[in-house]
Amino acid sequence: MSNTTVTASGIIADLQPYIVTAIGVVIAAIGALISAQIRKYTGIAVDQATVDKVDKYIADKAAQAVAAAGDNLATHQINVGSPIVVDITGKIVSALPGELAAIGLTPEAVANKLAAAFGRLQAQMASVPVTPPKG
Repeated sequence: MSNTTVTASGIIADLQPYIVTAIGVVIAAIGALISAQIRKYTGIAVDQATVDKVDKYIADKAAQAVAAAGDNLATHQINVGSPIVVDITGKIVSALPGELAAIGLTPEAVANKLAAAFGRLQAQMASVPVTPPKG
């Protein structure tokens, strides 16, 4: 009998793009389900185009912040209380007050969605160690 060890990190690294995509699909499905339940029980119709507009705006703001940062925020731990999330959340809330009210998103929910967008962007970045040039 041989003693073989398989490291999970290699497997997880290979599967990471699929995992991130699957999480996005699951979140979208849950959002659609919640929207349908709200409509069913309250009679309030949540416009999917408005939800999509808000989600895209949040994702775009996160991507702009990553692109504007010198290190692409690759080494930063970004959570709901991070200064960058608080700052961008304020800008989103002031830019889309009608849309956020129409779909019932609070500033806290926007901050959570924004932190998640940063997490997805960071998960897509490759972690490559920097080695000094030989010479």
